[in-house]
Amino acid sequence: MKQFSFKAEHSYVAAPADVFPLLCPVREADYLEGWDYTMIHSESGLAEMGCIFSTPHHGDQNTIWTVSQYDHSNHLIEFIRVTPGQELVKIAIQLRGVDGDKTRACIEYTITPLTKERGSYLENDHEEHFQADMFYWEEALNYYLTTGDRLGR
Repeated sequence: MKQFSFKAEHSYVAAPADVFPLLCPVREADYLEGWDYTMIHSESGLAEMGCIFSTPHHGDQNTIWTVSQYDHSNHLIEFIRVTPGQELVKIAIQLRGVDGDKTRACIEYTITPLTKERGSYLENDHEEHFQADMFYWEEALNYYLTTGDRLGR
């Protein structure tokens, strides 16, 4: 099956050391309206190497996530998630400091569809939805970093 790659860049109003801890299933609930997860395994209770959690996938079955890379000092995190019968996704997020106290995030999704139907969706319709989701994620995180509150959808 063909793999698909989608990339986005975000800018945040805080330094990487302030943004990185928020790339965590527990902390995402602080800034993403409607974020829901179930922690399956984490020794610290937060994102770390080998952390495993699940999220509902559009009201269907659960998506299972694992943290496959976690480099706090270099502000790099990678997730692998699988939604059975749909897709396997690698999400790599690298944060870099800019202008002293701001962050630039490079985010890359590599998606392997598990069905022809999912492959067709990714080829024809996913880019628009991906960019809208990425814009909301950036907006919500910046709102939280600025106000300490969650942005409603």
